Amino acid sequence: MPHKIPLYSTNLSWLSFNHRVLQEAKDPKVPVLERLRFLAIFSNNLDEFFRVKVAAIRSLKDDPNRAKLDFDPAVLLRDIIDTVHRQQMEFGDIYRNKIIPELNKNNIFILTEEEIRKQHKDFAYTHYKTEIQPVLSSVKVLYYGKTPFLENRKTYILFPGRKNADRTSVIAEIPFGGAQRFVVFPSEPGVIRVGFTDDLIRIFFPQGNKEIENKGYAIKLSRDAELNIEDEFSGNLVKKISRSLKNRADGAPARFLYDSAMPASLVKTMKQIWKLGDEDLMEGGKYHNFSDFFDFPDLLGKPELVYAPLPKIPLKELEDSSNYFKVLNKKDVLLHYPYHSFQHFINFLNASADSNSVTEIKITLYRVAGNSEVCKALIRALRKGKKVTAFFEVKARFDEESNIFWAEELRKAGAKVLYSFPGLKVHAKLCLVIRKKGNETKRYAYLSTGNFNEKTANIYTDFGLLTSDKKMTQEAARVFEILEDMRKRFDFSKLLIAPDKLRNEIYKLIDREIIHHLQGKEAGIIIKVNGLDDIEMIEKLYEASQAGVQIQLIIRGICRLVPGKKGFSENIRITSIVDRFLEHHRLYWFKNAGNDKLYLSSADFMNRNLSRRIEVAYPVESPELKSRLMRIATFYLNDNTKTRIIDPQHKNRYVQAKGAAPVNAQTDIWKFYSMHLNASIADNEKTVFENLKD
Repeated sequence: MPHKIPLYSTNLSWLSFNHRVLQEAKDPKVPVLERLRFLAIFSNNLDEFFRVKVAAIRSLKDDPNRAKLDFDPAVLLRDIIDTVHRQQMEFGDIYRNKIIPELNKNNIFILTEEEIRKQHKDFAYTHYKTEIQPVLSSVKVLYYGKTPFLENRKTYILFPGRKNADRTSVIAEIPFGGAQRFVVFPSEPGVIRVGFTDDLIRIFFPQGNKEIENKGYAIKLSRDAELNIEDEFSGNLVKKISRSLKNRADGAPARFLYDSAMPASLVKTMKQIWKLGDEDLMEGGKYHNFSDFFDFPDLLGKPELVYAPLPKIPLKELEDSSNYFKVLNKKDVLLHYPYHSFQHFINFLNASADSNSVTEIKITLYRVAGNSEVCKALIRALRKGKKVTAFFEVKARFDEESNIFWAEELRKAGAKVLYSFPGLKVHAKLCLVIRKKGNETKRYAYLSTGNFNEKTANIYTDFGLLTSDKKMTQEAARVFEILEDMRKRFDFSKLLIAPDKLRNEIYKLIDREIIHHLQGKEAGIIIKVNGLDDIEMIEKLYEASQAGVQIQLIIRGICRLVPGKKGFSENIRITSIVDRFLEHHRLYWFKNAGNDKLYLSSADFMNRNLSRRIEVAYPVESPELKSRLMRIATFYLNDNTKTRIIDPQHKNRYVQAKGAAPVNAQTDIWKFYSMHLNASIADNEKTVFENLKD
């Protein structure tokens, strides 16, 4: 049913986020090869959006309960298609008219089909015959009455038949992805000429085949990626997921992407052959799967064409010590990725494996790297005689296969492996190390906003807290007790646990800010999360705004809250930052009458995080670390180079510097760690709430 509060569409808000990614590809201040990478991110994001979100919306069109929804699925689909079409047009303009000329200025040329035909045909022919043709597969679109199955996300070249297109047309599958999709042509020194495998197929495949035309058009089908696994309390969930992974490529069509140059009559024929609806069809460019530009060859090695490297900042507390436990007995240590090295956590695990006093390690694993150093360290601990308990979330979308593999490896090595709960994901990021010396038991915990994944730790911003705080580690141990036996319940005084407590505790913290404001005390709320769609949480934030509390939201992705709405959100300002690193950490800051309360968390303010996942928010109580976090937050609040304003229309306007010195949160945080780690925050903290009034 429609809600009485202002709300923005979840899916249109997500598309607004992806447009911010596209803005990075458009930004001339971003190095040109990085701009190509942002096109790849945009393309990959959009493909996943259709495979997951659009497929789900389509399934609602005929749902008997659709009247209970707060949107009309058919109308929403039209709005999505219109928005995506506009973005695709902008995408093509950025690629053709902005990035290609910039590449050319730097002696990098992506050859067109026509250029290959006229100037490089001999080399192209040799490459086609030796490298492409031996692995190229093709089939008629109608063969003995059967239609070929289009694999998910694969790109094909469709060659129309000269007669009876529905019977003589042929599709050829592009056999390569990633770097192999690009063909490097001989060229003079200092010049790079690259072409698409696609174009070599277009040029040479039709030769000698009189049934098909010489013109080839790219097509691609994205399929429903949801596993549709019933969350039930019986049966083996891991086996269900393993079986369903095999079926993921066979999902229902979500988007049929085709070259916009394809004649309308041919589009109609393809629509009939693959039994597609109008809503399945979407015009695209000549080339699909732009995600392959993640691996575009950087053969010139020009540093100015990519981001300048930001070396890892040494963390003095850990760099100067060979005994992590001795350090943690004295103080908490806060790691901030990617500015600090994730190797510190790997070292912590290995130190735990080597310590004679460590008896047990417990960990939650949501998305692990393919060649996981974390899992290798856990296996090492097992071989050293430690007890290891690992909780694997096997429902982490698109990482199920990797998680199942490492779960089995740990199980074979002797670990106690626990799996997903029906109807409930475990998204919390926790590791607990237990030491015993004589009769004394000492616990050490690592609580994080991000995954135990050394690969993503280089490109995602996340925090990890190492602590031996008695209460905090005791409560972390209780979380693991719950994971081992869901019937158990505990009272938590420091950790905020979802789904049982996190939501209500956040409500209490918001209520406290309302009271402080009404009493004339210092009050304010700063929330940095990846998404905000929970209706009740939005209502609570509206309530605080109506009471006069100043609220600053920094939201990377989906945001359903509408700022600046009279009577609801005049005191709420929302911004979003997209830059070289993916903003991933979640931070909750409540001014609390001058006694600031700060929490880090794995939980966004999404309904799924607050109601259907096990999440943990943890306080940062060390005065030194609190000051550091507040300083970090000021960089985000003061950013005037990569911050977009989230307004009611989601126009993604940049924050303007207005004569002020440029502030780039990500690079300035790196400089802060490099030069001023222990600097006072007094000079910057005062600007935090002044910014809310801009």
